[in-house]
Amino acid sequence: MLNKLFNLFERASPRLAEEVREARYTLRGWRFNDLMRHQEDVLSRMPTNQASIDHSLAVLRTRQLSGPRLAFISNMPPDTTGIASCSFYTWQGSELPVDIFCPVTDTDWFFANELRLRAGGREGTYLFDAGTFLTADCLHRYAAIVIALGNSGHNVYIHDMLRKAGELDGDLNRVCLYVHDPVLLHLVERGTGLTGAALIDALVRIKAKHGPVTNANQIDARRVHESLADAGYCGASYFADLGVKRFLVNSNAAAEILRHDMEAMGGSIETLFHPVFLPSGIQRTRPVSKTPDAPLVVGSFGYAGSSKRTELLVAAVHELQREGINVRLLLAGFGTAYYADVHATMLAGIALDVRDAPTDRQLCEAMLEVDVAVQLRATNRGESSGIVPQLIALGQRTIVSDIGAFREYGGAVQKVPEQVTASELAKAVLAAAIAPAPEEAMRNYAQNHSPARFRSRLLETLGIRLERPAPSATCLPLPIDQPLIPSSEFE
Repeated sequence: MLNKLFNLFERASPRLAEEVREARYTLRGWRFNDLMRHQEDVLSRMPTNQASIDHSLAVLRTRQLSGPRLAFISNMPPDTTGIASCSFYTWQGSELPVDIFCPVTDTDWFFANELRLRAGGREGTYLFDAGTFLTADCLHRYAAIVIALGNSGHNVYIHDMLRKAGELDGDLNRVCLYVHDPVLLHLVERGTGLTGAALIDALVRIKAKHGPVTNANQIDARRVHESLADAGYCGASYFADLGVKRFLVNSNAAAEILRHDMEAMGGSIETLFHPVFLPSGIQRTRPVSKTPDAPLVVGSFGYAGSSKRTELLVAAVHELQREGINVRLLLAGFGTAYYADVHATMLAGIALDVRDAPTDRQLCEAMLEVDVAVQLRATNRGESSGIVPQLIALGQRTIVSDIGAFREYGGAVQKVPEQVTASELAKAVLAAAIAPAPEEAMRNYAQNHSPARFRSRLLETLGIRLERPAPSATCLPLPIDQPLIPSSEFE
């Protein structure tokens, strides 16, 4: 009944509907939006952890180094962002001379990550507290500085890192931004403190400094971020205006978005790829065989909402039910319980399985339970998907929108038109469940996009050569997890 009232409110006034919904969550003790705002406020300040800083400084001052090194700045687990997991598994076990710097939100995780990253104790990859980066750069000037970033509140600390990265040279020529999500407007907003019309004016002025301004009259201050992105203002121009001259992205779709935003500003935009990895211990095959009377399990992973067209998938599941198909919908990702509660009316009558805020391992275990995964996008924003590569690595049938970066997975996934209807999507799900999985295409994609291949491609793109250091007699062997996937498959 309450959800029907919310729908009526929404027709009259979306703002009023949101206020009423928030009041309901206050009464029920569920303050999801407030928690998100509080989390972003905490993350906007560089965490200070004396134990990790003292340890990092001690290692920096005592280690003996030779040859060029790369600095890689990124979030690390347990931060609830896909970039943290991607960066960790990209460098785990690497013997290359790379120093990784991360904001430390949990001391135990920091020291565990350090042990797991160091391959057998070799003098290769090190993990340091991001609060010691400037000291490290003074002690051993880095050949290049790569900063991995997206658009969430976890990345706000990079504004401070950019100031540090330019301190020794007076410019940012050594810095390369590795952009997972090319629409960086939230990050720009938090870095500048500007919102609404002031943010629009600032980005338009940046473009005006470098050439003619286009589409400025299309920007609506009532929906700032969406309107700016639609008009071709993604926020990369802000960082280019600060002096960043090199950008790395994971897809041609993302590169095109950055080029449009940074036209006439110079600099380089180069395309890598999102590496394929699995959490340790996850097996590539299904753990249990299905019985003939088992339901068809359809899953969607990660954020649930209109930008991921979750409502269309729900409508497709209803279509399958009307066709007499025994079907179960599995939603796994951060905030899925909130989504399910808000959209209880829309989801009524569906056999629903919600896995809210799963760990990396739990998320992959949920992926293994589905017959078909459906990962859709409403618009092309060029953002990377960490979910689809993992589904490919697990050998799962996956349906994606034929849009943006999803087009670059080739035959490893099945594509549906951008404007697919619920009925068409239901038919595609049923067809995918019956058809053989594209095993060879998935295996080839995973092999060609392994973490080792990514590391080689990154260094080649940066134009630097790093030599593996010889093992040190004073370096103690450190335990690491078992290999994620047999090296014959993914190296």
